[in-house]
Amino acid sequence: MTVKFKIGLIISLSVYLCSACSYLKPSKPHMEVVNFHTSPTNENMVILLPGLGMAIEDYQKQAVVEKIRACNQNIDIIGADAYVAYYRDKTLDAKLYHDVIKPAQAAGKKKIWLLGTSLGGFGAIIYRTIRPQDLAGIIIMAPYIGEQDDFDTYSALRASNDKNQSIDIDIPEFVDFWDNLAQTAHDPTAVEIILAYGEQDKFATMQTWLAQLLPKEQVVTAAGAHKWKVWNSIWEDTLSKSSMCQH
Repeated sequence: MTVKFKIGLIISLSVYLCSACSYLKPSKPHMEVVNFHTSPTNENMVILLPGLGMAIEDYQKQAVVEKIRACNQNIDIIGADAYVAYYRDKTLDAKLYHDVIKPAQAAGKKKIWLLGTSLGGFGAIIYRTIRPQDLAGIIIMAPYIGEQDDFDTYSALRASNDKNQSIDIDIPEFVDFWDNLAQTAHDPTAVEIILAYGEQDKFATMQTWLAQLLPKEQVVTAAGAHKWKVWNSIWEDTLSKSSMCQH
């Protein structure tokens, strides 16, 4: 992962992020966290990343925190307020590391998972791509994975197996991003990915592509669109697939 790729990928999301103009409050010098469940003796932690326009407290309101505690009583649960400005400002991975993960590691947390919904799922994949050594796994619900037109071009050219063919897309950094997923998603030695989504999700084409890269036991789907109602119907099944909730 080069610095150029890291910065370019995060800053180049103009098509997606322009729809989020009302959410573009400025980023803060330090990423804020919300503690949902803490035990000094735990060595396990899950960090929740919000979706676009979503408050980190929504994970509690929607009973996701409760479901995590039900599947693993011995895990710290915190929310990182990684809203869209951190993606826009190219600081997501650095702030998440310095303000959230590094302090957790210093406190003795040895196994750390990221759980993200929609844009938060994208953030979890970004962090897995850049700093996989920090993570035990990621759990991503209905993640944004890129722009459809760019992905269609990428898929067609990769299917041609012409390694010398350059891929000309609006956000070229996504080529490396998708290539990384294609190379590591099914690798049992790589950071675990648990994927869930609604079959009528607005990002379903790319989510299905990722699902086909993963072992089938790491994927959960349900009928429905990009909505909490759909996600809430499959959170328990999704969590049960992760090593985070397997004892």
